[in-house]
Amino acid sequence: MNKSLKTASAVACVFGLMSGSPLGPVSAQAQTREHLGGELANRSGATPGRLESHPLTSYTLERIEREPYLEKDAASSSHFDAESDIDHWHFFERDSWLNPAQKLSRKNVTIHDGVLDIVTRRHCLSGSETQAPENVSESPCDPGEVEKFSGARIHGPKIPAGNFRVQVRAKATAESQIDGLRPSIWMQNDTSYCSQGIRRPYGELDITEFYTSRATTNYSATHLGCYKPSGGSENIMRRKSVENMFDSWHVWGVEVFDGQIVYTFDGEPVGLPVTAQDSHYLNEGRFSAVLNQPWHLILNNLVERDGAMPWVAHVDPQKDFPEQHFLIDEVLVQVEKRSDSEPGVFEEAPEPSVDGGDPAEDGSSLPGQAMLVLLSVLGILGGVLHVLLRAGVINPGFLGRW
Repeated sequence: MNKSLKTASAVACVFGLMSGSPLGPVSAQAQTREHLGGELANRSGATPGRLESHPLTSYTLERIEREPYLEKDAASSSHFDAESDIDHWHFFERDSWLNPAQKLSRKNVTIHDGVLDIVTRRHCLSGSETQAPENVSESPCDPGEVEKFSGARIHGPKIPAGNFRVQVRAKATAESQIDGLRPSIWMQNDTSYCSQGIRRPYGELDITEFYTSRATTNYSATHLGCYKPSGGSENIMRRKSVENMFDSWHVWGVEVFDGQIVYTFDGEPVGLPVTAQDSHYLNEGRFSAVLNQPWHLILNNLVERDGAMPWVAHVDPQKDFPEQHFLIDEVLVQVEKRSDSEPGVFEEAPEPSVDGGDPAEDGSSLPGQAMLVLLSVLGILGGVLHVLLRAGVINPGFLGRW
C-alpha cells in the first residue's frame, strides 16, 4: 500500500471517515469502542467498591495514632461523567518538556463511558506540517517524513495544604503493548521547579510512573526541595514488583499525613514510607515546608525521547504504533478535617534561604550556638569572681590594675 493510501486508511480507522462521521477525538473513540467496551464494563480491578471505603494503610494509622476524619475534596475529585467535569482542570497546549516531539493538547482528551481518555498517537509529517488528524499513522513513517506524536497533560485543581489522600483508578491500554510509553499519575506542590541554583521547598510526588517496557515494576518517587549542592531536587525511590500493569485496571494512591508519605498500589504499600529521616539534604523543618503546601494532581502519558534515559526503552520507529489510551475512571481526593483546638498537622518551618546562608542540617545556626555557650561560660566566671571577692580571697585592688 502506498503512503497516501496508508495514511488515508489510518485516518479513516482512527477518525471515523469510513462511517462519514466528523473528524475529532470523539469519532476516534467510536472506532476504538470495540476494544475498550468489554474492559470498561468491568473496571474494579484488584480494588472493587467505592474508593471512599478503602482503608488507610497501617503505616499511616501507626504514624498518626488516631482515626482521621476524611472529607472528599469535591473540586479536585471526579467520576468523569461529563465533559463539564474537567472544565476547571488545566491542559497544556505546548510541546512536552521531556520530549519536544510530542505535542500536548486538550484535543487529545475526551470523556466517554464514564472515563477520561488521554489518547496518544503517532504522526508522520512532511514539509511544514504539524500534528493533525490527517497525518496520523499507526505504520512506521516513510523515508523523508518526520515522526512526531500527540498526547495530553492535565493538571487538576489545587488541593489545600494539610493531610490528604489521593486515589486514582486507571488503566493504560491499546490493541497491543509497545515499548516507549510512560503513563504517569503524579503531583506537584505550589513551589516552582528547581532552577538557577535557588534553594526552595519544591515538591513532587510521582504516585506512579509505569514504563511500558518495564510494566511489572511500579515506580513511585519523591522529589524533595532544591537543596542539593547542584541546586536540584533529591529523589527518593520506592518500587513494587507486580503483574503486568498494562491493559488492566488498578488503583494508585498516596497518603500524606503528619510528615510521612506512603504510596499505594491496589491498596498495598509501595515499599516503606518516606519521612525526613530518608533525606540527605532536608531537615524536619525543610521537609515540612515541602509537604505543608497546596498540591495538584497531574495525568499524562509521555512518549519517551530516544536517549533520554538509557535504561528505559523508547518507541521503535520501525514498528507499528497503535493508538494508546490512558483511561481514568475516578479521582478521589480526601483531606483530613481537624478542629481548631487540635495542634497543627505540621510544625512551623523556617523560610528557606536563597542567598547561600542556610542553617545547619539540624535546623540551628552553629555561630549562634557558640555564642550561647560563650555567654554561659562568662556568666559562670562572673559568679565565681563575685564569691571570691566577698570572701576576701581576691583583693579588689588587684582587679583595679586591669
